[in-house]
Amino acid sequence: RGPTTSVAAAELGEAEGRRLGYLLDHRGRQFTRADFAAYDLVVPLDAANEMDLRELLADGEAARKVVRLGAFLPGPDGGLLDAADVEDV
Repeated sequence: RGPTTSVAAAELGEAEGRRLGYLLDHRGRQFTRADFAAYDLVVPLDAANEMDLRELLADGEAARKVVRLGAFLPGPDGGLLDAADVEDV
């Protein structure tokens, strides 16, 4: 029988990551307005995360640091897709 809780699934994922040699010694935390000064690039995974980050923005310079992950996907012409072209599923 497989894992029945998210905790068990997370433990299996961590064990597999360690087996493959990944260093998994971090903990997630809430992103804050001050983090924009500490990081050159902030990559939200979807539109909801992007919107939450943009609500924290203090200035236009910080706005240029927010680039959705989908913007790095190759487009059909070999260039990069615009983030708006990537559908959230």
